[in-house]
Amino acid sequence: MYLIVGLGNPGKEYEHTRHNVGFDTIDVLAKKYNMPLNKKGHVSMYSKGKINGNDVILVKPMTYMNSSGEAVARFANYYKLDDAKQIIIILDDTDLEVGKIRIRPKGSSGGHNGLKSVIKHLGCEDFIRIRIGVGKRPSNYNQIDWVLGHFSKDDNKIINESFEKAADGAICVIESGIDKAMNKYNSKNETKTPIKKPQNDKGKNDKAGVNNNSNKAVDNTLTRNNESNKISTETTNDPSADEIINKSTDNKSESFLYRLFKSLTNKKD
Repeated sequence: MYLIVGLGNPGKEYEHTRHNVGFDTIDVLAKKYNMPLNKKGHVSMYSKGKINGNDVILVKPMTYMNSSGEAVARFANYYKLDDAKQIIIILDDTDLEVGKIRIRPKGSSGGHNGLKSVIKHLGCEDFIRIRIGVGKRPSNYNQIDWVLGHFSKDDNKIINESFEKAADGAICVIESGIDKAMNKYNSKNETKTPIKKPQNDKGKNDKAGVNNNSNKAVDNTLTRNNESNKISTETTNDPSADEIINKSTDNKSESFLYRLFKSLTNKKD
């Protein structure tokens, strides 16, 4: 039996965001193999069935990203999955170009809190992971706004194709092994796209519980603290585009008022 888990956040406000590419890939698998996710259990939506003769469970954890490991561990314990290689995790990666796929047999969390939760609850790093590139964030966006944002129209076609590749990659792992899957899918994703300004999803942070330090919706940051090798929980301080514009406008207003004051004080009676 194999467990294929797509990481993401439940709720309409998070549908088709960069952080939910794992959910979108599970949807592709569910549709392709006629396995609708209509079962509720183990804090997840899931389906059970056979894919080309192999017993497979498709899972969307309903725990929110940062607690994804709770759901994965419940399935692993209930179905007595003794080998971590029976578990395939699909997730987003901001270090990969949009649409690029990277399959790995094991590894660290790489700063991804959803993956960190899975490692914590399983007690190992030896499960298979399929990373889907969502692109590096532009300098005028913090990490949370970026991963909770939606893809541009140009990137939508690329990312939709990557869901199909990631889904096929997961099945290739099951049928042909991890080495063949890596050789086939890691080398055939040379999509290169320039960084584009994403659609503005301003205000979503409040709904996600980020501003009140909630541990629910997203990785509070996806960056490592190099000294302690721990995940930082501080949000980035990069100014938004609106902040930059407002600051620039304030400076111009101040400069104009100063010149006006100076000209008035220099006038003779």
